[in-house]
Amino acid sequence: MSITIFGITVAGPLIAHGLRMAAYEIQNALRERERRIENEKKEKSQKTVQKTNSATVSPKQISIAVLGMPSAGKTTLHCSLQKKEYTGGLQTLIDQYSSYSIKKSNGTTISIREGIDIGGASNFVFRYKELINKSEKILFLFDIKKYEESKSYRGETNSRLQHVVELIRDSKKQLSFMTLLTHKDEMPSYDDLQSAFTKFRTEISSKNYSEIVLKYQCATIDLTNKKEIQQLIDKFL
Repeated sequence: MSITIFGITVAGPLIAHGLRMAAYEIQNALRERERRIENEKKEKSQKTVQKTNSATVSPKQISIAVLGMPSAGKTTLHCSLQKKEYTGGLQTLIDQYSSYSIKKSNGTTISIREGIDIGGASNFVFRYKELINKSEKILFLFDIKKYEESKSYRGETNSRLQHVVELIRDSKKQLSFMTLLTHKDEMPSYDDLQSAFTKFRTEISSKNYSEIVLKYQCATIDLTNKKEIQQLIDKFL
């Protein structure tokens, strides 16, 4: 079998070969189109899943316990974390606060569960165990200026710290602990601040609880300084 095209005679086998090649090319094109459509479907499905997960993942939830000495700034810290204005006034007894969210500098959002803000008087120390057992993050605050100037204040602070450490050990929980030496802005100079901080570390270095206090984070802070509050959020919470 042969066929004449534009005066040229083409043999039958060549026609069959051409038809087979054309059919092969068409099949390849169809397969490629199917692969492309399948890949587009997979990409679209993955994007949908990622979008759904992003929308449904809840922020990390934690409870915090803010403990410490009278007038050390516990309520000020609570207000700063909640971005509320603290006007001062009467000493705190027990105040309930609702859950709220805070944001780290990297954009991570953390949800703080509802809790209580307790006063610093000695008759509230019995609440420490309850708060520590309910919390993942423990903060102990004391006034660095008073610690530097008053021997009795130093003794009471050290006694409270020892009690907190014992409760942390007894809780057998995986938690974070931080000691905050507050009111650093009231120290006469930076050298005085460093001297008071060194005195604190030296004062407790021989105590049986020093390992825990010094092992975890320990820092001076100005609770009215928004930058330092944000640093606390980023490093500790």
